[in-house]
Amino acid sequence: MNQTLLQCARCMHLNVGLSKEFWVKTINIAIYLVNRSPSTIINLKTPQEVWSGKPFDYIGLRIFGCPTYAQVNDGKLEPRAMKCIFLSYSTGVKGYRIWCTKNNRTKKFVISRNVTFNESAMFGQKEEVENLVGNKNTNKGAHQKVELEVEDSK
Repeated sequence: MNQTLLQCARCMHLNVGLSKEFWVKTINIAIYLVNRSPSTIINLKTPQEVWSGKPFDYIGLRIFGCPTYAQVNDGKLEPRAMKCIFLSYSTGVKGYRIWCTKNNRTKKFVISRNVTFNESAMFGQKEEVENLVGNKNTNKGAHQKVELEVEDSK
């Protein structure tokens, strides 16, 4: 089970391009997702369903690391939404736990129910998330173009 959780968390963490300070959040959401995934060992039920006795409602599931927009009321002439990133589900409170950077100096977690998710902009768009999180340790030089010459073998 530990290997499954680590593989799941590693894939999600690397896909989003988060810094290591968010590793615990990534592990927690991997646990959340594994507990809500059907298992053949328990007759295609989820561990959450076996534990609670009720089937899980998948409507609230969101893509980890997708850009979000949290509704704010800072004033009449101020923006109505703050750009954030979805990192986890809140426990004990209805809402989503999102990482917000209102400006470059204040970075904080916010729990909000009034969130709009942009799940279509997630995959393959690391630059947007890196700018939001402020991750400076990116490996942009990892992809290199290589030219090959192929000879005909007759």
